[in-house]
Amino acid sequence: MKHKLKLLLTLIISLFLVMSCTQKAAPNNPNEPDPNDTTAPAVPSGLLVLGGDQKLEVFWEANEETDLASYILSWTEVDTSSGKSITVDKTENSTEITNLENDKTYSVVISAKDAAGNESEKSEAQLATTFTPDTTAPTILSFSPTGTKVDRNADIVITFSEPIDIGSLVLSISPDRNLDLQNWSADKTILTLDPGFARSTLYTLSIEASDPTGNPLAGSKQFSFTTEAPPELPRIIATSPENGTKEIDVRSNISVTFSKPMNRESVEESIIFEPLFKCTFSWSSGDQLLTCDPNDDLLGQTEYTIIIPETAEDQEGNALTETEPISFQTGLSPDTTAPRIVSISPEDGAIGIRRYLEGGNQITPITISFSEAMNKADTQAAFDIHDTSIPLGQFSWNAAGTQMTFTPSSPFAHGRIVLWAISNVAKDLAGNNLISQSSLPTNPYNFRISRQKTVQLPVIAAEDGYVAQDSSLSRFGPVIRVGWNQDEALTYRGFLSFDLSDLPTDILKIQSATLYLRQKDVAYGYAYGSLYSDAIQGIYFQHIDFGTSLSAGAFYEDPINLDCDAITDNFLDKFFCESGSDATHVISSDDEAEWKSSSVLYQLRDDYLNRTERNNRSQYKLRFLKDTGSDVNAQFVYYTEFISGNGTVLNSPYKPYIDVTYEYP
Repeated sequence: MKHKLKLLLTLIISLFLVMSCTQKAAPNNPNEPDPNDTTAPAVPSGLLVLGGDQKLEVFWEANEETDLASYILSWTEVDTSSGKSITVDKTENSTEITNLENDKTYSVVISAKDAAGNESEKSEAQLATTFTPDTTAPTILSFSPTGTKVDRNADIVITFSEPIDIGSLVLSISPDRNLDLQNWSADKTILTLDPGFARSTLYTLSIEASDPTGNPLAGSKQFSFTTEAPPELPRIIATSPENGTKEIDVRSNISVTFSKPMNRESVEESIIFEPLFKCTFSWSSGDQLLTCDPNDDLLGQTEYTIIIPETAEDQEGNALTETEPISFQTGLSPDTTAPRIVSISPEDGAIGIRRYLEGGNQITPITISFSEAMNKADTQAAFDIHDTSIPLGQFSWNAAGTQMTFTPSSPFAHGRIVLWAISNVAKDLAGNNLISQSSLPTNPYNFRISRQKTVQLPVIAAEDGYVAQDSSLSRFGPVIRVGWNQDEALTYRGFLSFDLSDLPTDILKIQSATLYLRQKDVAYGYAYGSLYSDAIQGIYFQHIDFGTSLSAGAFYEDPINLDCDAITDNFLDKFFCESGSDATHVISSDDEAEWKSSSVLYQLRDDYLNRTERNNRSQYKLRFLKDTGSDVNAQFVYYTEFISGNGTVLNSPYKPYIDVTYEYP
């Protein structure tokens, strides 16, 4: 046992001696470096270099060696490769390198040094650039919106000249709105705001901010704009059928006219029909007119209501206003009854139709009356006249649309047989074709225009002559004497009688009548002396009725009073009839041996109207307006020769006559 303990003790002592020989000898003075220390400190880590104004800011992590003496910081300008270094106390882990030139790039390294003078390897180089400090104030490059009529949903967009320190931004708006200041562009130069605005409002924004270097915002910092006024809201301005209408055709389309172009989809999805029916929609007039074409006929005798609510919008998104329901009531089932002709004028087969209507101014038209209102265009197209000589004309209709009138631009010719027809192309408003039995050229309607004729009414020689103031008379002589014989102190008046028996009894209208007399000569050359001068207008005639035989009493026969109401058919004709006087019925005003003439239209009409009472005669008295004159010589007028028993007279070509033109069936 003792032997083993001794051996163990020997081993422990030997081990202690070995360890003592291998350890670094500790200095005798702990404040002095160990001259035997050759181990370098660790390379400093975490080197960070920041460029600044004529300086670099350097940061690193502190070493942990107990005998650390200092750090050695070295830098080199990259462009020139010139470098410097400084020693930093071991207690520091950051420092500044100052007095550098701006806008230069430097390479910086760091090493550690212990008390024995051992220096570590240099760290990995870090680059940093010095810079001139930013002293430029930021400005606002643009601001929107501006002006007036700004959309109330518009964004506010502010663009700055450089990045802004978000924390420095102060923005106020009047009137107040909630503003979200977080919507920035990535580079912090554009701020977008979406506050939503009231209409017709002036907004003012004030802005304060600075850039990251602290330069405050410069330039314009207050902006204003005015939002748009409320828009014109769409409304319904017309409907077909109109609200409250009754008896609407069950096949009718329905249309709605809006005040503004509408959003088609919003209207079509919103519209409500009660009772429900389906229709095909179409739009026109720039999306302001909506037409609904029902897929099936509407129900008869049913009240329908159309509702277009506020969910219908115009193309600007404005809701429909004044959304009152529209109601109408349908009529009976569809009209399938064919229209027919009720009457025509002139009547079919009529003869003697006047060219002008009663009154004389309006051309006689063709008038057709139907059993119901007609489609005007189709009905006019169905009308035809079988006569190429008929001029163009015009159509007119009564207010109910049941009577069509065709008036030629000029009257039909006398004696013309007018053939016309209206085919079943004519339709009523429901589209039913006309029941028509007429056609061209095989089965037309027809009427004949009145005919016209001119005749000469002969003088009745046995009843003509002249009567003297002393009641002596001359009949059957070759001449009619009119005037005054101073030697005999007698006045003479002539008389004419014409036969109306050749005129037909169905005359429609006497259009003209002219009395013709042949003036033979003037006795002694004085007949148109003082009598003509005193009488002013020469010889005139008076319309009288002296019977079937000329007698002395005819000298004093008074003129007939014409019945102008009965013998005229229009105002102008009546005016001329009533305005006639003895002074206007001049037959001769000179002494030329020639035919003399004057109109006896109203006198002959009156005689024809009273032909039974007047024995089919038209009779006249010839005289001067004044029976005596101042001339001392006898004054006679020898007029035309008359038919008499004398052969020479019978063969005379100068017998008096009346030329008559009349209209008859």
